[in-house]
Amino acid sequence: MAHYRRMNTSIWNDPVFNELSRDAQLVFLFISTHQHLTSLGAMRGSIAGLAAELTFKLREFEFALIELQIQGLVQVDAKAPFIWLPNFLKYHPPTSQSVIQSWKPVLLSLPDCAAKTLMIERIKQLMPGLPPSFQVVLSSVFYELYA
Repeated sequence: MAHYRRMNTSIWNDPVFNELSRDAQLVFLFISTHQHLTSLGAMRGSIAGLAAELTFKLREFEFALIELQIQGLVQVDAKAPFIWLPNFLKYHPPTSQSVIQSWKPVLLSLPDCAAKTLMIERIKQLMPGLPPSFQVVLSSVFYELYA
C-alpha cells in the first residue's frame, strides 16, 4: 500500500487530459493516487466500490471510466475486478532491481484477466529500455511466475 506517489505536473499541459470531462479528470487522479494502486499501476477494485469512495453515483463513475478507456488512460475488467493505468510505468519506471523484484508478489495478488495479460506484455516491452541488471531481474521474475 503506497502512501506517497509522485505525480507528473505536466498532466495539466496534456491535451488528452485537458479534453476530458471534469468527472473523468477527477476519476483519473483518484485512481492514480489511490492507496491500493500497486507499483505496476494496477489494482484489484470494483467500480461500485471506487464510485462509493469518491461519492459518485455509479452511473457517473462508469461514464467517466468509459471516457478514460476511450482515451487509453485506463483499462478495466469489471468482472475480474481489475483496473490498470497503461502509462503508469512510463511515468514511474523502476528505480532499482529491488523494485522489480517487488513486482512478483504484486503480480500474484492481481486477478488474472485479459487486461492483466496486456499489462504483462506492456511490461515486457519496457525491458529493452532498462539497464542490463534490471533486465536480468525482470526476466527472472517472469520466468518464476510464467514459465
